[in-house]
Amino acid sequence: MDKVSMTSHQGLPVIDADAARFRSFTETHTPVVIRGLFDTTELSSIRTLDSVRARLGEAVVNVKGNVLERYVGALDPKENFSWSKILSRTRATTIGKYLDEIEQNQKNGQVASEQPAPQEILEMIGASEFLSAIEAGQLASGHKHGSLPKASCLVFLATQGNATDTHTDWDGRHVINYQVFGRKRFLLFPPGSGPKLSPVEIFSTVRLRGMSERSLKDFLQYAGGVEAVLEPGDAIYMPPFYFHHVEYLEHAMGVALRFAPPPERVVASMFRCHRDLWVQNVWARIVHDPESPESQEALAAFESAIAASYGSRVEKYRAILALARSYCERWGVFGEDPSVAWLSSSDFLEHVLSVRYVKREVSPNASWGETFWHAKERTRLAVEMFGRRVISFLQQV
Repeated sequence: MDKVSMTSHQGLPVIDADAARFRSFTETHTPVVIRGLFDTTELSSIRTLDSVRARLGEAVVNVKGNVLERYVGALDPKENFSWSKILSRTRATTIGKYLDEIEQNQKNGQVASEQPAPQEILEMIGASEFLSAIEAGQLASGHKHGSLPKASCLVFLATQGNATDTHTDWDGRHVINYQVFGRKRFLLFPPGSGPKLSPVEIFSTVRLRGMSERSLKDFLQYAGGVEAVLEPGDAIYMPPFYFHHVEYLEHAMGVALRFAPPPERVVASMFRCHRDLWVQNVWARIVHDPESPESQEALAAFESAIAASYGSRVEKYRAILALARSYCERWGVFGEDPSVAWLSSSDFLEHVLSVRYVKREVSPNASWGETFWHAKERTRLAVEMFGRRVISFLQQV
């Protein structure tokens, strides 16, 4: 048997790179491990650190510290809290220099995450027969939102021991993660597992990193997750809105192909909603079959709710949350009686999550970074306001 055995893929089927067979998994939104995806392309020739250095050493990437790791470290009660421990500047370097750095420091916490794929990688993939067969179209580099281009390509490069903590993506695209060199472990959970992951925004509050292997296996079974360990040349398909946790078992690099975006009408409303597990599951259902009568009805209802006038952002948040819950309950997304430890303090989460509905004070042409920091500042103010209310309450007790 190959080095990657069925025991490496708990609960996941494994297929060869056959487009017709693969399409049956995208149509049902079912994860699958794919072997031999790019065996006929130049990308398959760089499956070791040395070959990557030789072929991609001059390619430029941006690196920075792992965000969640910095937050957790800054909150260590043994340390003095400082924002400087959390904020980290992104710096540009080449893949070759980064590999030199991690050879000198095996615990280098710097990662190149979600980086636009260098042109060299796009050229190595070239006119892939598989991508043509699934109508992915011409690959574009970087994160792309909206219905065009049909497919985009990102690079992930990090050292052994790093991890991308459990979260979901919000662009509604299908994703193929291809392993260039090194080994990575993927843990995937369907959108319906949300109640057991207790997410806030798009991030699970259950931290899988650091769990013992036994606890991790137990949690996968409890939450309905699946596991795959990818070797160089392997790939895994991740359906839209799936939660995913990724661990670097070795120094490793992978590329993510994001394809088949939802229709523009769906995307327009999707990005105007707050993000929680109720809304997530509505969009996951709509994206699965955008043209079905039930999807069209739900989409029209959300368009109307988003466009309506409200007395406050919290009122808007509550209205859209109630709408999302009504559809999830109608569709039986979480079953008849989900046992959930909801994080639902109205004094906190309502004010944090409703920042999505604050009138934007940045230019419509602002960059992604400007928009992100605007939302971050609004969230920080909401958290501070909640803290002041708690202090005020305690002073009165």
